[in-house]
Amino acid sequence: MSKMLKKIMASGLLVLILLSQIACNSGSSSLRSKAGQRQEYHFSGQFDSFTIILDEGKQPELIKKLGQKLDYYHQLFTPYEEYPGLENLAYVNREASLRSVELDPELNSVLELAWSGSKASHNAFNPALGELVLVWRELRDQIQAAATDLSLPSSETLKAALSSSDLESIDYDSKAGSIHFNNPHSKLDLGGVAKGWAVEALAQMALKEGGDHLLISVGGNVRAVGRKANGEPWRVLIQDPFKGSKINFPQLIIELEDEALVTSGLYERYFEFQGKRYAHILDPESGWPQDQYISISVLAPDSGLADLLATALFNLDLKSGKALVEAYGVEALWIDQAGNIEQTEGFKKRLLPD
Repeated sequence: MSKMLKKIMASGLLVLILLSQIACNSGSSSLRSKAGQRQEYHFSGQFDSFTIILDEGKQPELIKKLGQKLDYYHQLFTPYEEYPGLENLAYVNREASLRSVELDPELNSVLELAWSGSKASHNAFNPALGELVLVWRELRDQIQAAATDLSLPSSETLKAALSSSDLESIDYDSKAGSIHFNNPHSKLDLGGVAKGWAVEALAQMALKEGGDHLLISVGGNVRAVGRKANGEPWRVLIQDPFKGSKINFPQLIIELEDEALVTSGLYERYFEFQGKRYAHILDPESGWPQDQYISISVLAPDSGLADLLATALFNLDLKSGKALVEAYGVEALWIDQAGNIEQTEGFKKRLLPD
């Protein structure tokens, strides 16, 4: 068992609850069910809060394996900390400007998805924004530490950070599983795809282990494996991005079966500075945090793809975003800062009536 999972279990954060009706928060969505006994497990400390609803009274070992695997993926995909014996993303960021680095196969799989998504979205998704992320992360950390005399990043600072984000300056060979940075300042950051990829990997692992009726939620990434044990689809509530405000937003519920619903929003991961909110999704062109939309949801067969697209769509206008969604054959829903909703016809048909 991993050290992280041992710590979680020892502190009582792993909870088993038998319920006749479930309503639990999961970041950007809520998991809802009406009938039948099921087991609900909560973890925290990895990518985000981690919830599994296992709609059958068996396989506690499966839950344990999934928790351990998610803990491992957190270590593999973090760009900020290295771990002994693991050549993770932080290791790649340190070494790849010095030499060609052989990639861990699962890390290579995420990078392959990230590179193809960047190309398809015309760089609306960019996995090489590590330097830019650090600029905004430093400001956030200083604000949290109550530092004084702070200011927003200058245009020169943002331009310098963006200068290391050109994928053309990175020699990445997915077939060989190797990568080399030609720019010594390049850094990868897989936020916006790694969590979704990890959730999809857990779903595939569950299927191989015989898990036929479960729902996995990590932050805003929800993945249904099969239906509920009673044959009904899983029902997922898209979180109200205006909760607590004056905007009266409708309840949006969608049914899932063997597919993913990923919701990315600007209302959870953000900091405030000089009276304005700055969120975690960054524009690869300007370097500034996005604020065009407040929430975007993507419905797709694969959680990794849905995660990537939910991020990319924040950096595209509506027309370009709909074209990207259509090209991938998936469905999406956009919510802007005023509460206006745009959605594909396929998404609209999947929403349950009020």
